Amino acid sequence: MKLTVLGSGSTNSSRATIGFVLELPNQSIAIDLGFSCFKNMQKTGIDYSKINNIFFTHVEHPDHINDLTAFLFARKGLADSGLSEKIQINLFAGQGLKKFVQNLFVLYPLFENLPFKLNVTELEAHSKNKFPNFSLTTKKMKHRPSSLGFRFEAGGKSIVFSGDTEQNENLVELAKNADLLVAECNFGEEVGGDHMNAEQVAVIAARANAKALLLHHFSPEAEKVDTKAIAAKKFNGVIYVAEDLMQVTV
Repeated sequence: MKLTVLGSGSTNSSRATIGFVLELPNQSIAIDLGFSCFKNMQKTGIDYSKINNIFFTHVEHPDHINDLTAFLFARKGLADSGLSEKIQINLFAGQGLKKFVQNLFVLYPLFENLPFKLNVTELEAHSKNKFPNFSLTTKKMKHRPSSLGFRFEAGGKSIVFSGDTEQNENLVELAKNADLLVAECNFGEEVGGDHMNAEQVAVIAARANAKALLLHHFSPEAEKVDTKAIAAKKFNGVIYVAEDLMQVTV
């Protein structure tokens, strides 16, 4: 599996906000699409016309879902021009995704007649889901009502996405023996609600016995400190500090 970081920053940083593309056997999927992620997808050379499954860790905050609008508009343009197949696009998130999409169609009536089928699925917390080329396990995270953590498994490898969250036992369980834990690190050393700092993330990675840790979702304050060095005090595995357009192979 190859992971491309589309966005690694918080809303008030100079980075794009949160988004990833995960290349799996025979397909690529997206996890979150925040501000500027769609443009960064194009910069990496990823063929967005081939991405038909998008997973959102939560829908309440635009720094994780803002560029869904850009993605759908671009896919509509391709299909209208006959430049892509008119196949189904699938959106997945926790409770609230269907209402979000309904409201999006009210805001942009042109989406009511998309030239492809748009399938919207609300995932249950603490669920296991089988897809043609991978499996997905979800667990509830502590951030917003729809917040879920994701564990993708394919080809004997596993990648876990925390989404935005406070420290919690569900994340430890979800990341157990994972090949890579992709975890938000909004804070460097300070402690704040709804998010984690570098030490807290590292403790979770260590307790879960994850093989590697990728830190992201940096605020300007977090960028002022050495988050890798802070995390290394608590976690002995491989540590990556995310940058926009970075790629990691698992």
